[in-house]
Amino acid sequence: MSFFKKLKDRLFKSSSKIEKGLDDIVNDGGEEEVVEVAAASEEGVDAARAQEERLQSQSQSQSRRAASSP
Repeated sequence: MSFFKKLKDRLFKSSSKIEKGLDDIVNDGGEEEVVEVAAASEEGVDAARAQEERLQSQSQSQSRRAASSP
C-alpha cells in the first residue's frame, strides 16, 4: 500500500510542476509563429505514395518469383 501512496504523490508532484511550467509559458506570451502545414503535408503524402509504390513493386516481384519457382 505504501508503494501506491508514493507513486500517487510523485505523480501529483510531477503534474503540478508541469502545470506551473505551462502557466509560466502562457503568461510569458511569446511570439506567434506561422507554420506552413500544407507544404509539409504534401511532401509527406508524396513520400508515402512513393513508399507504397516501392512496396507494391517488391510484392509483385516476389509473387512472380514464387510463381516461376518449380
